[in-house]
Amino acid sequence: MSTDQTTASSSLDPCNRDWFCDKGQVLPDPDSCLHYFQCFYGQWGRIRCPRGYLFDSQALYCRDEDIICYPKCPPKPTPAQPGLCEEVTNCQIGEKFPDRGSCIHYWECIDNEGTLERLMCGPHSPTYVFDLVQRECVPPDARFDCDLRCPSPKT
Repeated sequence: MSTDQTTASSSLDPCNRDWFCDKGQVLPDPDSCLHYFQCFYGQWGRIRCPRGYLFDSQALYCRDEDIICYPKCPPKPTPAQPGLCEEVTNCQIGEKFPDRGSCIHYWECIDNEGTLERLMCGPHSPTYVFDLVQRECVPPDARFDCDLRCPSPKT
């Protein structure tokens, strides 16, 4: 016996899951066969299978028999600490700079002498992200790379 089948997302790696996703995508939870991840409004939600069921990582739905559980992931590197990607000694009031440790935070100039304040992109749902090119908070899409936080130096 099994529960309703969900939209398969077999090409995605549960161990390197992007921060953002496309509606309906499903991934196994590598830390628990009781759970899986499903995309809602561009962000992953962790869902528990019904009582007596486990998530089958090959079939991509909760089942009560003969399941294949996803193996544990290797440890992840320590995330970057919050901070600036570049040294700022002077700036225009309102000018924005990326945060090297978070895609939902940025630094904003609050005076012309380089004083910066760390801010969050706002109480949007789904959470907005700081775009490195536009230097503004924007709605994310599934291709947004939260791991790439500092722009490449201009040559």
